[in-house]
Amino acid sequence: MSSRLVQLRHSTGETRQDSVAVEEPLEIRIHYGPLQQPERFVFSTTMRTPGHDTELTLGLLLAEGVLQWDEVLPESRQITINELSVFLPPGHQFNPDKYRRTGYTSSACGVCGLTSITHLLERERPEPATNVVVPKELLFELPQRMRPQQTLFEATGGVHAVAHFNLSGELQCLSEDVGRHNAFDKLIGTAMLNRSGPLTSSIVVLSGRASFELVQKAAASGVPILMAVGAPSSLAIELAERVGLSLIGFARPTEFNIYTQPGRIKL
Repeated sequence: MSSRLVQLRHSTGETRQDSVAVEEPLEIRIHYGPLQQPERFVFSTTMRTPGHDTELTLGLLLAEGVLQWDEVLPESRQITINELSVFLPPGHQFNPDKYRRTGYTSSACGVCGLTSITHLLERERPEPATNVVVPKELLFELPQRMRPQQTLFEATGGVHAVAHFNLSGELQCLSEDVGRHNAFDKLIGTAMLNRSGPLTSSIVVLSGRASFELVQKAAASGVPILMAVGAPSSLAIELAERVGLSLIGFARPTEFNIYTQPGRIKL
């Protein structure tokens, strides 16, 4: 969207129009139980950039364990621009108590408000492809290959991006959103709709820092190598080590830091 602003430069100022990233709420509802009389559960209200809401929802439900990669995709309906309903098939084992939140989900946090994250850590995950080894020279190039595709960031400067590359360094998909976790969910949901997942032979690149929840989403997707332009958090490093994921931070054209599982990077 466009916004009117005053831009100051030293002692001068000018009034002009500028593009800003759109942020709006999305209420995700899950319908489950008997087909004739289904129960309804408000799974999350998240702040996101509108667009690709089905992909965002599917990716979120997979990352949090409601869906699995090999399941038949549930029906989803966009009720309004800010409401989306998912209809789980009869017989799907869904326990809403595991997913109750104490508040809404902001664009800065995907697991905020959950009463427990134990189930995020202890469920089964896809195993990354064996013998994944990529040369460091290829990894140096990936953030630069990603940047030209960040069209929304180029226009607004106000969104995050998550990119999926194959092991040859070819870009497969890129998602943008005001929320880092939303961008990753949209990436996962795209793979689910395209039947191209899980991402067990992939390199995923983050435009910002690597937090716990982004490592958790990578693990839920079977990603072997997660690379961030920014810093990782301490809990992100601990989780990456625990699940056997190679975590890279501070990615630059000539350097980066490897925090866990360095054996996948050919030095």
